[in-house]
Amino acid sequence: METPVPGQTIPVDVLRAIVRSRALLFLPTLLLLFQTAGCSSSALRSTEPKGILVTGSLRSGTLTVPKTALYVTDRSSSGHNLEVATDLTGHFRFRLPPGTYSLHAAPVSSCPVDNTFIIPPGSPPVHLRVLAPALTFTHCPPSQTLVAGVSTPGKSLHKKTILVVHGFLVPAPGKKASLFFIFQGTGNPVQEVSIEKNGTFDWTPPHAGSFVAQAALAGFCPVYQTFQIQKDSHYLILSVHPLGQSGQCSPAEASVYSGAFSLPPVSK
Repeated sequence: METPVPGQTIPVDVLRAIVRSRALLFLPTLLLLFQTAGCSSSALRSTEPKGILVTGSLRSGTLTVPKTALYVTDRSSSGHNLEVATDLTGHFRFRLPPGTYSLHAAPVSSCPVDNTFIIPPGSPPVHLRVLAPALTFTHCPPSQTLVAGVSTPGKSLHKKTILVVHGFLVPAPGKKASLFFIFQGTGNPVQEVSIEKNGTFDWTPPHAGSFVAQAALAGFCPVYQTFQIQKDSHYLILSVHPLGQSGQCSPAEASVYSGAFSLPPVSK
């Protein structure tokens, strides 16, 4: 096709042919750009993190601890592990699927962090306050990981309508033991459940209401604690105390949860 001379009148059909030919020259380039953009957006979508949002801060005393590594280990069979670091302000942000997690850290000039927290299915975003006690020459108090900002309960781990409570005995007994639940009502029915070596147990209460947990564990103070179970209660923590050398005993504590929570620290 001849190139038009300046000032020359170009017929309409020739002008249309010129426009079509130049458009065809740019068509492969446009298609390549669209394909590249589509691949990029797909890649971004595929690498987008999934799970429940977890935010929080690492603190020692009244100060936050910046630029410190946090190691999050899944204690279930899935083995989902994560390593993150606090930012310059001592805060962190990541996502995790529901599960039971161990949190470890070794801040400079602070005691080590070793805590456990649980995120149930359907949990709203979780906020953690990780407290690392100040390092001393003689003693290191246990760290704490506090769960805050949970406004609605998580979904039950079971689709059935029966009430199932997942329990934790802290500290773990180290061997299997029996735990008895006594309903504080008509007939006072008694249920026996088995505590695993790691301190976990599952219990199906007949209905919501007031119960007494009772157990006699070797090396620990006797357990006799009253607590309330609601319709949306899914977790029960029983904190027990070792038997003192002088025979002194402290009463056990019972805590009931429906959403995300953390296990109490254990003195070492």
